[in-house]
Amino acid sequence: MSAWSKERREVLAELAAANGGRRIVVIGAVAVAHHLGAGFRTTLDFDLCVASAREDTRVPAGWTAHPSIVHRWSAAGGLTIDLVCIGDDDLARGFVAWPDGTRLDLGGVDLALRDAEPIGCGLPAMVCVASLRALFVCKVFAWNDRRWDRRKDLGDLARILDRYVELDDERCFVDPALPLELDLTERPAFLLGRDLAAVGSEPQRTAIERFALEMADEATQPHAAMASHWPRDPTALGRRRR
Repeated sequence: MSAWSKERREVLAELAAANGGRRIVVIGAVAVAHHLGAGFRTTLDFDLCVASAREDTRVPAGWTAHPSIVHRWSAAGGLTIDLVCIGDDDLARGFVAWPDGTRLDLGGVDLALRDAEPIGCGLPAMVCVASLRALFVCKVFAWNDRRWDRRKDLGDLARILDRYVELDDERCFVDPALPLELDLTERPAFLLGRDLAAVGSEPQRTAIERFALEMADEATQPHAAMASHWPRDPTALGRRRR
């Protein structure tokens, strides 16, 4: 299934029609696949955010609620959707609280809502996909918050660091901040950090630094797990930290 398959476009169109004018942002693996293209892992889930409080968000007709996961829905066509409704009060608190008592930290998602671009594909302009740099932050927060069941995110983070820009991208050669001695294969990660510095908040920078310090420790299991996903060079993870 492509990132913007017919089934996913239909779901986005239905949600947009039910919530006229509300900003909708695709996050998660589908959004990463949009940026990285062929070769990225497949997923059955479709992760969406709506810039609207839960009580103000309308679910399209024909969607059915999951019996135990409060934010999960099934579209009429069978696609599984994880829908996070985020109002202004949620952003001010820094988390979404669901009726069952569970919470979602918005430390990374708030950037995804702000830093996104329209998908196109015949969809309304308010239907967007998060930027790759915002997706990196979302996955860092997801790992820091629930690492016991987020191992796949380490692979996603490795691929984003490795392919944030392609090695023949002009920025890999002309960005004035690039250290002259920096290996070409390490420049995408450097440019990601440079871009995040321009848009990230202080808590986001702190979370990324915490993550980077942990991944740089070669004695840890997370380091080994992330390094095993490194597309070009599994030994390069530690060098990204430096």
